[in-house]
Amino acid sequence: MRYLILVISLAVTSMLPLSAAAQSRAELLRELEGTWRWTTPDGCVVTRTFRADGTSRTFNGKKTTESTIAPRFDQGLGARLYVQVITKDEGGRDCDGESSDTTGNRYLAFFGVSMFKREFKLCIDPGMTACHAYRKQ
Repeated sequence: MRYLILVISLAVTSMLPLSAAAQSRAELLRELEGTWRWTTPDGCVVTRTFRADGTSRTFNGKKTTESTIAPRFDQGLGARLYVQVITKDEGGRDCDGESSDTTGNRYLAFFGVSMFKREFKLCIDPGMTACHAYRKQ
């Protein structure tokens, strides 16, 4: 099984306090709940819809997937994170040009949501130097 580590961070000016350690799974799901959109530089669109029941649906280019997410706060890392498991891959080519079946793949994502719950940033490295900013729809 492939693992992909994704880091989602906040802009420094909109970071939520570390009091998130006390947040429950339901509270973390409420932070993510809704539809978020990012457009690649070449115009391909990734849309993620997170639901309060811990499921999500992603449209990534022409690929559509369903998944479960289990968020938690890791005090050791001082970060919110979730494990995402793809439960259904409806096929199609994603924004990276990949079309392989991702059913069963697990992904670890660190996330943060802006203070007004209008943006989260998705970074592919722990140094937070290569990020994608998703906007609430």
